[in-house]
Amino acid sequence: MKRFLNCYRFAVFAMLATAPAWLSAQPTRINVATFNVGWWISDPEFKQVVAQCSEPERSWCDPRSDAQCRPVSSGLPPCNAYTEYHSSGVSPIPRAVFSPTAHYWDAKRLALEQTLRSANPDVLGFQEISGEAAARAALGRAHDEYSFCTSNDRDVASPEVQRLVIAVRKNVLTMASCETDFALAVEDMRNAGHFTRPALIASLVGPAGHKIRVANVHLKSGCASPAGDANFDFRGAYLDSTENTNCPTLRKQIGPLERLIERESIDGAHLILLGDFNRKLDLELNRRKAGNARAGSSSATGIPVDSEQVRLLWPEVNDGDPTNSELTLMFREPRSTACARNEGLDHIALSQGLAAANRGARTREVELAKFAGRAFAASDHCPLVLQLNLP
Repeated sequence: MKRFLNCYRFAVFAMLATAPAWLSAQPTRINVATFNVGWWISDPEFKQVVAQCSEPERSWCDPRSDAQCRPVSSGLPPCNAYTEYHSSGVSPIPRAVFSPTAHYWDAKRLALEQTLRSANPDVLGFQEISGEAAARAALGRAHDEYSFCTSNDRDVASPEVQRLVIAVRKNVLTMASCETDFALAVEDMRNAGHFTRPALIASLVGPAGHKIRVANVHLKSGCASPAGDANFDFRGAYLDSTENTNCPTLRKQIGPLERLIERESIDGAHLILLGDFNRKLDLELNRRKAGNARAGSSSATGIPVDSEQVRLLWPEVNDGDPTNSELTLMFREPRSTACARNEGLDHIALSQGLAAANRGARTREVELAKFAGRAFAASDHCPLVLQLNLP
C-alpha cells in the first residue's frame, strides 16, 4: 500500500508539472461594484435625524423649497432625505404620509444587505454614505469579510455626510493604502461656501501580486444630460450650457479629474475608476459625432486652460495624453427598467492593461430589494457590477 501511495503521489506531481499553461495560469476573477446608497448613515446618526426632524419647527421639511426649514446638525442629512422617492423612482411621497421610523430604517438596512448579497462584490465603491459604520451596516452579516477605506472631511469643523467608502474582501485583495484626493472638492458655484465631494483612492494588492488602484468619485449632480433617443438634440446636454446652472460647477471638476486619471494610470499600475459621475458618459460617446469635446476645437488633448470651453466630460478627461493613460469605459448589459430613475449615471472604467484582459466584458445592474410592501427601494441607484479578470 505504501509503495502504491508513493507511486500515486509521483504520478500526480508529474501531471501537475507537465500541465499545460492554460491550466496552471487561470486568471483571477473578481466582482467590482459601485453603489450610491442614497444618504445611508449609521444607526446612531439616524436616531439623531429622527430626533431633530421630528421637532415641530422642522416636521421633516425640505430646506430646498421651505425657507423656514431649519437645518439639522452638521454631518447629518436634510430632513427630506428619506421622504422623497417611491420605489418606482419617480413618485414623490408627501411627508404628511410618511415620516421615517426605526422600523423603516431596519427594513431599509435589510434591503441594502439583500441587494449587496446579490451583487456579491469583492471590491465595492460606496457613494452617499457617512462612513465605515454605515458601510458595515449595509453589508450586514458579511461586514467582517471586508476591510474599509473612508474619505476624510475637507473641514473637520464641518463634517460631511455624503462621504465615500471603498470596501475590499480581505481574502481576495489586500488594502495597502487609502487616501483622499481633495482636488475634486471644488466650491459649488450655486452655493458659496459649499464644496463638492473629493475622490477616494485605495491601493490594493491581488493574490498573484497584482497591484491595483481603485478611484471612487461622486461628481456634481444636476448636469447629467437628458436620456437620448433617435431624435435627440445633443446641444442641450453640453457642459457649456448657459441654461443649466449646475454645469459650471461640474466643469470645475474636469481638470482635477483628468489629473487623477493621468497620475494613477501612467506608471503601469492597473486603475479601476468607478462611482457616480452624475453624467451619462455612454451617451456622450454615442453622440460624440454631434460635436467636439471643446467648443471651436477638434482636439481635447491636454487639460483645458479655460474649462468653459468644454462641452463633453468623458472625451475631455480621457484624452489619452500622456500616452497609455486612456481608460476604457465599460458599457452595460441591456438596461433594467427597475433602475430607470438614475440609470446611466454610475460607471466603471479600466486602464489599458485591465481593459485588454476583459475585452467584451459588460457591467450589469443589480435590481434593488424592496421593502414595506414594495413601497420603498433600498436606494435610488442600482449597484453596477463588473466581473473582472486580473491579468
